[in-house]
Amino acid sequence: MKQIVQTIGAVLAGIFVAFIMTVQFEKLGAYWFPLPNPHPSPLEYMQYMASSPALLHGLSILGYGISIFLGAYVGGRLSPSMHRARGAYITGFSYLLPVVVLLISFPRPIWAILGILIIMLLSTRISVFLLQNRS
Repeated sequence: MKQIVQTIGAVLAGIFVAFIMTVQFEKLGAYWFPLPNPHPSPLEYMQYMASSPALLHGLSILGYGISIFLGAYVGGRLSPSMHRARGAYITGFSYLLPVVVLLISFPRPIWAILGILIIMLLSTRISVFLLQNRS
């Protein structure tokens, strides 16, 4: 029972780290590429995202990759030693679901959506690889 509670706590900590890092990268993107209207309507936001530069979407891809890597690594490191890979995978895939909902809700170019999904899966796998080599 102790290992289950520890794994759940580790996963929640990893998701928290990934969320905080994602928010920071999104704030950085908003600082470099501010919205013309501070409170846009959904239509204005869709037009902004359609006309936004590729650098903004590239920063978003990089941000999600780093965020999920750190979150999955923290989730794996805090998990019990025999379940580190499992903790990292659970953290990565638990964070992937809300990101998919976010990507469906706010329009982005298809290459940016695919880039975010691929980089998140690769980042999770890299963190598991590092955790397995560290054990």
